[in-house]
Amino acid sequence: MATGSKGREPVTRVEKILAQIGAKHLRLETVDIDTSFFDLGGHSLLAVSVFHEISQQLEVHVPLGSLIRAATIGELGKLIDEMLSSDSSTSSALIPLTRDSNKQASEKQNGLYLVHGAGGDVLLYQKLIQHLGEEQTVFGLQSKGLDGDTDPLKSISEMA
Repeated sequence: MATGSKGREPVTRVEKILAQIGAKHLRLETVDIDTSFFDLGGHSLLAVSVFHEISQQLEVHVPLGSLIRAATIGELGKLIDEMLSSDSSTSSALIPLTRDSNKQASEKQNGLYLVHGAGGDVLLYQKLIQHLGEEQTVFGLQSKGLDGDTDPLKSISEMA
């Protein structure tokens, strides 16, 4: 939403930083932190530069695929706060793509696992996930190196 929107204002330090980054990259004066990045005009190519800046400013690696299940600043802020408090520096290629994927981690055998055909970016599954419904737990494999912070894997043995 552009200037003058009546949306919720950022409260936490992380939300404030995310709102500033989002407004800058979306070329808006302010953003409603409860409106989806995609509804604000965001797209997958823009998301790469947004997540790169998030990683620089907050010093945390947030998988690009997180944008599917945490598409608002409020949701992404909660996810980043959890990541910062867990102090986990390991990054998994398996990305939960639905909001309750982490809660249902013990039921992973019942989840839907999506493996990209080309490009390695799980953002291409956004529309599919919207149509599957909230009961379906979905995970995607995100290629390493798409974030610009790590080198891409170059061989099958590295990927394994």
